[in-house]
Amino acid sequence: MYRPSAAPLRPSIEVFRHAFPATPEAARHARHLVDNALRLLGMEDVEPFRSEVVAIVAELTANAATHGRASDQGFEVAAFLIPDGVRVEVGDRCEGDLSSVRPRALEDGDAESGRGLLIVTALAHRWGVAPSRTKAPGKTVWAELLRNGPPSAEEVP
Repeated sequence: MYRPSAAPLRPSIEVFRHAFPATPEAARHARHLVDNALRLLGMEDVEPFRSEVVAIVAELTANAATHGRASDQGFEVAAFLIPDGVRVEVGDRCEGDLSSVRPRALEDGDAESGRGLLIVTALAHRWGVAPSRTKAPGKTVWAELLRNGPPSAEEVP
């Protein structure tokens, strides 16, 4: 059974943080801004790592824009440099059971949605969900990617 990691935040340096409205266009905009921030940090030639970080941002922000809506409030994206990698966090104001944030089996292989957290699970070394760090209700879904590639089956929490 899948259990998201409750691992503590590693020492990090914040390199990007921005709040967005809960729209598909904002999710696309967030992806491009994080990609640009990574390029400015000199990661333009660090492939496939940079593209994997951007793919995770795309999936998490699309989920926040689609499922994390609460009272027309948006979502926030943050990116941090951690030892040997990057941590991304996407927070929204949607209250609910944190254990419901998990990959689900695809019932229809041709479905147009439902693969987001499966992609995150495949690319991230670890990921999880935590209550919002602010006093406001909500949650933060985070993922950490290390430059040495995706985890082996033994490393997945």
